Amino acid sequence: MYHGAEHKAIAAYERDVELTPESAQQFSTAHVRCGTNFLLTVMVVTILLYSVFGRPGWVVLIASRVVLIPVVAGLSYEVIRFAARNMHRRWVATGMKPGLALQRMTTREPSLDQLEVAIASLKGGAVGLRAGRGRGPGEGDAPAESGPRAGLRNRLTVRSGTANFGRWPPIGSVRPSSPS
Repeated sequence: MYHGAEHKAIAAYERDVELTPESAQQFSTAHVRCGTNFLLTVMVVTILLYSVFGRPGWVVLIASRVVLIPVVAGLSYEVIRFAARNMHRRWVATGMKPGLALQRMTTREPSLDQLEVAIASLKGGAVGLRAGRGRGPGEGDAPAESGPRAGLRNRLTVRSGTANFGRWPPIGSVRPSSPS
């Protein structure tokens, strides 16, 4: 059920909706960039790519499988990325339906408590979530912003490669107590 909550929280974030469990509840549990959809895409790309080789000998068969792993992963990633940008096109939406249907087995409608956890998780990893919308480690403090996510970004400071979310001490500042 947390899987569905993650999808709803991401959908709310991507649409610049205030990140609250109530506002995220309105979105679907299906998400085109889901790992479940990616795995199905990997399987399809693998079948299509390896079918080009026919039935080679064992050495060529194994070598082609190993050598083409990065190619399969890269092509699958690009297919998912392209689909996410072009879901408004009927043929893309039709092509992604099997992956979205597969997600019905891996996601459930979340409770408000689960959405709250998913939103907290999203806020915890929000640094650099969108390209060009955050600052990298060691680049100083992020400038003050306004908007639904401003509170998160304005509280989050990144210094010397460590993030301090205003709740925990910076990494390395707390020393374990020695046994007495």
